[in-house]
Amino acid sequence: YQRRVHGMIRAKEGGLVVVDVRGEDFQGGHITGSINMPYDELDSSLDKIAEVHQRERTVVFYCMNSQVRSPSCASLFMSKLTELGCTNPPEVYVLIGGFQQWVRTRSECEELVTDFDASLWKSIWRAMEVPES
Repeated sequence: YQRRVHGMIRAKEGGLVVVDVRGEDFQGGHITGSINMPYDELDSSLDKIAEVHQRERTVVFYCMNSQVRSPSCASLFMSKLTELGCTNPPEVYVLIGGFQQWVRTRSECEELVTDFDASLWKSIWRAMEVPES
């Protein structure tokens, strides 16, 4: 699914909303055009997000690895749409591999990654023993 999101961002397709639910780990870069809505603050923002984005075609959630926070947020978002009576909800996805995988393969592309801090990511990859791309 990363390739599809990649293509939609590059083509500047309308109807795509990318929600970054990272908090402090947001520093060092993010997917271009994404909205930062930290997981810890989602409860207070969920009504607004659901109302504003219920008419989009596609909503993608991601966090660092997309294993806990983004799946939880996607589920809460879908529940809120149901609660609001949304009859034609958007397709809701979780970006597999999260920002960690996204940035490993796209960090050099400014149209896909914004505010990339290479030195920060080198230290993260070194600490995780992940080979650099």
